[in-house]
Amino acid sequence: MALGVEVLPDQVRPIEPPTLGLRARFLQPHEMAMIESDWRSLAAEAAEPNPYFSPFMAAPALLHLCDEEKVSLACVWESEKLIGILPVTEKRGYAHMPIRYLETWIHPHCFYGAPLVRCGAEDLFFRTLYRLLDQASTGFAFIRLRLLDVDGPMARAAARVGNENGRLIYDSDRYDRALLKTDLSHETYLLKNISKRKRNELQRQRNRLMEIGDLTTHAPKTAAQVSEWAELFLQIEHAGWKGAVDGSMLSRPAEAIFFRDAISGAYAANALNFYRLDVGEKPIAMQINFLQGGVGHGFKICFDEGFSKYSPGVLMLIAATMDLLSTEQFISMDSCSSEDHPMINGLWTERRGISAINVSAAGVQAKAMLSLCRILEGARENFQTKIGGSPAMGKVR
Repeated sequence: MALGVEVLPDQVRPIEPPTLGLRARFLQPHEMAMIESDWRSLAAEAAEPNPYFSPFMAAPALLHLCDEEKVSLACVWESEKLIGILPVTEKRGYAHMPIRYLETWIHPHCFYGAPLVRCGAEDLFFRTLYRLLDQASTGFAFIRLRLLDVDGPMARAAARVGNENGRLIYDSDRYDRALLKTDLSHETYLLKNISKRKRNELQRQRNRLMEIGDLTTHAPKTAAQVSEWAELFLQIEHAGWKGAVDGSMLSRPAEAIFFRDAISGAYAANALNFYRLDVGEKPIAMQINFLQGGVGHGFKICFDEGFSKYSPGVLMLIAATMDLLSTEQFISMDSCSSEDHPMINGLWTERRGISAINVSAAGVQAKAMLSLCRILEGARENFQTKIGGSPAMGKVR
C-alpha cells in the first residue's frame, strides 16, 4: 500500500508526508482481504471492544448490507501495524443544511459504533482520521462519530484530539440504555430488581410451562449446532410479527445471509454468547450476545409468540442474566437496546450513556457550517423539550 490517502472513489488526493510513520487510507469493501489478519489482531487488542466492527461481524455486513451506500474502511497504520479502523459512509444533508459529511456506517443490525483502535494509539488514530477528513478533495465539513459510549476511551480521545487544533465538537442524540454491570451475585441482583409480585407471576408462568415439559436452558457446543440454531432463530423470528410485515431477516435474503455468516464467525472467534430456552425439546426463546474478554454486547432475542402468555422472552433474559453473572471474569454486558425497552430496562438497572459526536474539519468554513448545524439542532432540542420529547443534543466537548 502506498503512502498517502485514498478516499471514496472520486476523491483521490495526495496527503502530506506522514508523521511518526503514520499512513492512512480508505479501503473499499472488495479490498478487505488485504487486512484480514491485521484486522483480527486489532480487534483482539482494541482499547474499546466492539464486536460490530470486528471482522466476524463487519466483513459480512460490508458484503451483504451496503446496498447503494458508499461505504469504506478508514484505516490507519503506524509503520506496518494497523492501529485503527472505522467503517464510514458519505452523507449529504444535515439539520436541513445542504452539507457534505462523513459518518460512521451503522447498518440496521449494528448497535455500537466505537472504532477499533489499539490500546495506546487512540490519539494517533484520531489525529490521522481527522487529517483524512481535512484533505478529502470534495470538502467534507465534519465527521459524525455515531453510537459511542459517552465516557468511553474512544469518545474521550475523539474530543481530546479535536480540541488540540480548535475543531468544533459537540454531542448529539444522546440517550441512556440498559447495562448489566454489578458486583452482586445473580441471586441478589435478581431479588433486588424484580419485585416480589413479579417474581410470583414469573414462577407461576414457569410452573405452567413445566406442565407442558421440562424447562431447560442450553448453549451450543459445536459449529454445526451453531448453524442449526441460527436457522431456528431465523424461523422463530419469521413466524412472529416481523415476518407478518416482511420485517424479519428471512424476508430479506441478504440480511439472512449476513446473520448466518456473522453468527458462525462469532463462534469461530470465540465471541458468541448464545442461549436457547426449551420446553421439553421445543425451543421457545433464544438470545444472542457477543462476549470478549468479559465485556459483552447484546445482539438479538426472539421468542415463539405462541407461548407469549408465559413471558418466554423475560424468562430467557433472566436465565441469560444468571449465567452471565455466574461467569468467571464477567465485567459487563451492554444491552444494545433502545432507551425505553420495556422488557430489559426493569431487569438491568445500570445505564450506559450513548451519543454521537460531531467533529468539524479544520477550516474556518467547515467550522462555521457545523456551528450553524448545531444552532439548528439546538432549536430542534428546544422544540422537543416543549412538546415533552427527549432532548436530542448534548454539550460542546
